[in-house]
Amino acid sequence: MSVAFGYLAGAVYIVLAFFITYDALARKWGATLGLPTTQVTDEISGYMLALAATWGLADALRSGSHVRIDVVFPYLSARLRAAADFLAMMLMAAFAAVVSWKIWALVAFSWQSDLRSSTYLLFPLYVP
Repeated sequence: MSVAFGYLAGAVYIVLAFFITYDALARKWGATLGLPTTQVTDEISGYMLALAATWGLADALRSGSHVRIDVVFPYLSARLRAAADFLAMMLMAAFAAVVSWKIWALVAFSWQSDLRSSTYLLFPLYVP
């Protein structure tokens, strides 16, 4: 399943590249060629980047291609490597739990206050 999300993340990056390229060309030569600009490229691209990065990291973690610093790691025995991987996963799980707790508190606050983005979209901030 994570492989499919990896390919989907790549597709989102390609769509995002075309979206940004179109808007940049429309801003430069839009008046001459009659191309409308979207006015919300930065907001939409931020949402797309967050989505694609999350989906891409799932595949990277599964395939073992996630970025890490291997200075001492290759010289450890198999048991110590497994212990180091387990410790790293537990520390990341604790970090993710704290971040998730705070993010969900922010989502609840945004929902209750009906906070919206300060762009043309007026997108509800609890969604992204």
